Amino acid sequence: MPDSPPTDDAAFARYPRTRADLTDTSKCPACFSTLESLVCGVCGLDVSHPSSAELATLSMDAASLLDQRIELIALMRSESARWAATAAALAAEPVPDPEPVPDAVSLAPSPTSAVTVPLPPPVVAPTPTARPVAPPAPRRSSVQVALVIVGVSLLSIFAISFIVYAFVTYGIVWQSVIIGAVTATAFAVASVLRSRGLTSTGEGIGAFAVVLVYLDAYAVRAYNLFGAAATDATLYWGLTLVASALVFVVWHRVFRLRVASIAAFVTLAPGVGLVVAGLAQPLETVTGSFLGYVAIALAGLVHPYVRFAAPNADPATREMLVPERTIALVIAGGGAALAYVSAIAAGRDSAPEILATLTAVAVVSALHAGVARGTGATSAVVRGFGLGFAALAGLSASTAAVAFPYLSLEFHSTVAVAPIAAALVAVAVAVATTRVPSTWRATVRSAAIAPVVVAGLTLVPVTAIALYSTSTVVFGGQSWRLAADASVATAMGPVLRTAAVVALLGAVVAALGCAAATRTLRRHSTLAVSLGAAVLVLAAPALDRLWAVVAVWTLIAVAAVVALLRTRTADARGIRLALTTVALVGGTLAYAASWSSEGTWLAVSVVTIALLLVSRTVVALGGTDPSDPAAHLVGAVSRASLLGGATVVGFVTVSASALLLRSTEGLASDWVFQPDALRLSSVLAVVLLAGTALPAASRLSVLDRHTLFGIAAVVAATSIVNARFASGEFSLLAEPATETALGVALLGALLAWIAPRPDPSFLVERAIAVAAVPVALFWLLDTVASAAGLAGVTRDLVPVAAALICAAVALWVTVAAPGHVPRRASDIGIVLVAAPGLLGAWTGTLPAVADDVFWLALLLTAVTVLLLAVGRDGLVGAESARRHLGWVSLTLATAGLWWRLAASSVSAVEAYVLPLAGVLLVIAVLAWRVERASESAPALLLAALLVAVVPVALVGIDGPLVRALVVGVAGAALLLGGTWLRTEPAARPYLDAASAAGLVGVLIVAVGRSSRSWFDETTGVGLELEAWLGAAVAVLVVAAIGQARIDRPTGGRISAALLGTALGLVLVFEGTAVNSSDSPLASVRAVVVVVLLSAAYLAGTILDRAPLSVGVGRLAVVFAAAMAVVSASVVDPVEWVVLPIAAALLITGSRRLRLQPALRSWPALGLGIGVLLLPSLLVTTVDRPVWRLVAIGVVATAVFVVGFLRKLQAPFLVGAVVALVHGVATFSPELAAISDATEWWVWAGAVGVPVIILAARYERSLATARSVVLGIGALR
Repeated sequence: MPDSPPTDDAAFARYPRTRADLTDTSKCPACFSTLESLVCGVCGLDVSHPSSAELATLSMDAASLLDQRIELIALMRSESARWAATAAALAAEPVPDPEPVPDAVSLAPSPTSAVTVPLPPPVVAPTPTARPVAPPAPRRSSVQVALVIVGVSLLSIFAISFIVYAFVTYGIVWQSVIIGAVTATAFAVASVLRSRGLTSTGEGIGAFAVVLVYLDAYAVRAYNLFGAAATDATLYWGLTLVASALVFVVWHRVFRLRVASIAAFVTLAPGVGLVVAGLAQPLETVTGSFLGYVAIALAGLVHPYVRFAAPNADPATREMLVPERTIALVIAGGGAALAYVSAIAAGRDSAPEILATLTAVAVVSALHAGVARGTGATSAVVRGFGLGFAALAGLSASTAAVAFPYLSLEFHSTVAVAPIAAALVAVAVAVATTRVPSTWRATVRSAAIAPVVVAGLTLVPVTAIALYSTSTVVFGGQSWRLAADASVATAMGPVLRTAAVVALLGAVVAALGCAAATRTLRRHSTLAVSLGAAVLVLAAPALDRLWAVVAVWTLIAVAAVVALLRTRTADARGIRLALTTVALVGGTLAYAASWSSEGTWLAVSVVTIALLLVSRTVVALGGTDPSDPAAHLVGAVSRASLLGGATVVGFVTVSASALLLRSTEGLASDWVFQPDALRLSSVLAVVLLAGTALPAASRLSVLDRHTLFGIAAVVAATSIVNARFASGEFSLLAEPATETALGVALLGALLAWIAPRPDPSFLVERAIAVAAVPVALFWLLDTVASAAGLAGVTRDLVPVAAALICAAVALWVTVAAPGHVPRRASDIGIVLVAAPGLLGAWTGTLPAVADDVFWLALLLTAVTVLLLAVGRDGLVGAESARRHLGWVSLTLATAGLWWRLAASSVSAVEAYVLPLAGVLLVIAVLAWRVERASESAPALLLAALLVAVVPVALVGIDGPLVRALVVGVAGAALLLGGTWLRTEPAARPYLDAASAAGLVGVLIVAVGRSSRSWFDETTGVGLELEAWLGAAVAVLVVAAIGQARIDRPTGGRISAALLGTALGLVLVFEGTAVNSSDSPLASVRAVVVVVLLSAAYLAGTILDRAPLSVGVGRLAVVFAAAMAVVSASVVDPVEWVVLPIAAALLITGSRRLRLQPALRSWPALGLGIGVLLLPSLLVTTVDRPVWRLVAIGVVATAVFVVGFLRKLQAPFLVGAVVALVHGVATFSPELAAISDATEWWVWAGAVGVPVIILAARYERSLATARSVVLGIGALR
């Protein structure tokens, strides 16, 4: 803290150290100590002196000057650094020594009046290789530029409208005078302003002049000046654009106006294009358009000559002319692209024409690419356009190569030739990429993109033809209905299929030739093998005989496997992968296609199984490095996958062969889902499942056993389930003996996986087997029950009984042999059986006994869940998480009891809830006896009380009044007793549970009985609402006071929550009553509620003691605002509900301002002032009595005056804004009348001129505005 200054020194004042010392109104302006009152306690300065306002203004001005000083220093530093960087970046020839400069220059009109001005020393270049550079002009503010744009736009609108007005009003002579005068004035003003250094304003006026030039050109033709109307419109505008471009170039070179240069490059190329199109009008329209677009593209070649627009400029200035080059290139690129499109349209009927037009486009694009590469080495934009033109050249060439045969050959020949031609173009460009110099390589690569894409697109339809033919062979035949030598039935003819194959073959040969020419064939050997094999696979359907197609695909697969046997080196991994893919695709296609004929299916199936098994040997002999874990894993997975594939094909083959023995017509298309096929599949799957569990299966790898187990499990599950719901009859095997034996076998196979000692390698399989045991047991029991003729209740309880048996066995195994069986897997299986069984009992097919089945099923399920809840450490006091299932068991048992009571027509709610509440109380007591400090006992007590109170309270809403009173009194007793009773801390949780239950009961009764008045059409909202609501609010307030007296950290928050709940009840019900009642008391009710809530806010803010804390007070004022909004349509005038809130906010805000000297006025008074003024201001839009208009003006003015006198920012600004808005809104009819009496375009001119002036004086205007803003910001 600074030392106390001598109070007798009248001129004492410390020097300000920061800007805050000058602007912070909470500090003394002399010693900068914090003010506690109007007289400084340190230096004794009285800030209530009349000169305080002047002192504050001077301080603000000083702070503004300091800010400007700092900005100027920052500007000097940044510009100096930029100049130094620019000078260091420029490399030029050595600069000669500067000529001597005299020390002074005499500025004397006569010898008697000479004035000598000393000059600074000459600037010498710092290094021999760098020459001094003039400081660049400071960058213009973006705001200033925006103002110039807006001003020029408004003046342009004004000028256009004025010219139109003048043309309508005056004759041809005056029209010409106006045209010339306005245009010449614009040119002259823009040139003078640019020469005077006002660059931004001059450029803006220059843009205006450019607009006038074309307006004048339009007027000349429209009014046929000099016979212009007789000229063709296209030719006229082309010549106009070219001439204006040349004029703009000269204007730019003389006066350095950038807008002239930009306008020249924008109009030159389109003008040339229009001239050419106008001269070519005798030709067809499409041809003329094509020539015009080509001319635009050719005219764009002038972009390198943009440097002649500034011939004497340094490289940095020339670099700034890149936008002109960009504009020229964009226009040229658009012309070339349109030329490409119009070339296709012009030559669409003639092969020579389309070849010529597309070749022209390619040549022009190539010229652009070459020029851009030769002149754009330093410009990324130009280089980018060069790459784009190269791509367009490649696209034009490839399109010509495809379009020429399309227009000159037959369709089938086109299918074969067009892809080959496109591929040859792509190959030629790709080969050229490796032959050109490195500097041109990027350009040629860009040109190669389009030919490659076009070649790929042309291969799409021929590939689609080949794929469609292949898919037709595979999927189009009727199963077992075709002969082995039948013709392949496809929608594509043999000639078209052959043409597609020729095209694919030619494209592949071209690609291989490209690889050979570029010496990359060895590097792309994998791709070559893949493409060759793909063509062979797609060419097979062209043989047109089913057996031949299947034989070719089979031979391809066999050849690929043989090649794999001979290719074992490590560096041939890519080729091995390609051969593997070929073998899989060929074998799969052959196997799928063989199903079209009984004569091919069996042989191909045997060959497929043999290939899969041989392929396992190929993978085993593949030469993989055993030390490479990844390669070893891939090999193991591949061998297991091949074994699995052979197994699946074997399943299908055996099942289909067995069915064929009993069928003379072959198999139907859905034979897989026939009962006999499903039963055979399930038998095979169970046998395989048991076989994989035998010790003999240990000779297989772990992954092989995983695969076989997965296949067997999936096939067994799907076949058993589908056979269960199959609609046909079983004819191969005797039923139900087979199904019973299969169930026993399945259970035995699962036990074979579970019984041995756990193997870490097969934990997943054991878990699946354990989870499947309940399902298998249920299936076996259900089969036996069905065979025994059991039905009804007994049959419906089979799933639950199976789950109960498995739960008991699982618990016994867990206790007898811990860790032998995964308990969680068993739980999953039991749930999978019990849940659908319970659902089936609920939706039983026997309505007469459905209730009996369901309540009994609920009780059995509760016993099952209880067994699941018991762990090795028991149930009560256990640490296992499964102990919580006991609550699920209790719920199910309760549901069973309730279901039975409902079936017996018991309607008293107490019979349902009180037994359950008693059980919960017993459990709570037991938990308390096990552990006196138990955390669960209070929760159980709360649950018991809620079970007893809530249902009865809900029923009491619409029931007799006595029941509601009993529940309400009981709830109030629990709430107040738990709140006001004083006992040991250990018993406090139990009292809190009682309080919570009582609170719920009180709220249910109060809310339910109070809401009845909303729907009572006879009496409406009456005193019953206040009776129930008042009683509930009184109980909550008393409880809140009691909670505040409890000595614990959360007592204050709980008491505040209770009081907030009471306030919320008042808001909800009284607000609803105000809107739902037509009584005259509705307005009184709303005003009273708002006043009470505002008073609660005042009390909470001032007292700030639980339960009436600041938070509760703020909640009260929010509720008051909500009540005011809800009742705004009822209370008239609305100020009855607004003024209490505003008064409360202003009182508390004024108190905070007095107690906190550093507090600003916005957080203290802003909201209160807004509530005071804004609602009334909004209401004036629909209701404008004189007293309200006068009152708003008077109050807003008073607020503004108070803010001005007390130096408070919030009332100052809010009062000013509201007064201004209110004045404009009040006198808006008069303002509208003035606006309607004036032409609209006059306003554009009237606004445009001040905007231009503001832009020219931007810096000074910005300083003035900154001073005003700082002055307002300094207010408290």
